[in-house]
Amino acid sequence: KGHLTSILTDNAIDYLEDRANSNDPWFLNLWYFAPHDPMQPDKAFAEKHPDDDAGKYYALLEQVDTEIGRLVGKLEQLGLHDDTLLVIVSDNGAKSRATKGNHPFIGGKSSFHEGAFRTPLLVRWPGRIESGVVEDKLASIQDIFPTLATAAGADVPLDIVGRDLFGADPAPRELFWEWKDSS
Repeated sequence: KGHLTSILTDNAIDYLEDRANSNDPWFLNLWYFAPHDPMQPDKAFAEKHPDDDAGKYYALLEQVDTEIGRLVGKLEQLGLHDDTLLVIVSDNGAKSRATKGNHPFIGGKSSFHEGAFRTPLLVRWPGRIESGVVEDKLASIQDIFPTLATAAGADVPLDIVGRDLFGADPAPRELFWEWKDSS
């Protein structure tokens, strides 16, 4: 029982607690569904925001931020903080009908405008990545796998589309999307 976002965090915390006393490497892949439809924030967060589409969206964002904070707090409490590469990324821009949160870009989720593709990417790896640095390099969700594989010391297949975000400064690239209209 409870809100799915909190339930997922609870399960992730259980997973971390199981690994806290082990020297074995581990991997946790946690995908929240919030702030996707249906816009149903937990009551405690909904009460802080207007009861409209934008308010529900912001309530869900606050809820996800809070749950990520719980997870990071547990990493610190368990002593896993310094050895953990943490990646937080969104799969698309904000819902443009609910909020103008993509400013100054136009468009949002399900569009081909820049507001659909410009998303936050936060990476935390104490002792290996300098804190507070803001990069303006072009990155893609396709870069996550080769980045994690390289960080873990695994070989990355040569035919992989993405690249290691921490590797040597690569040559500039262009990304493009194709869409076939099925109508």
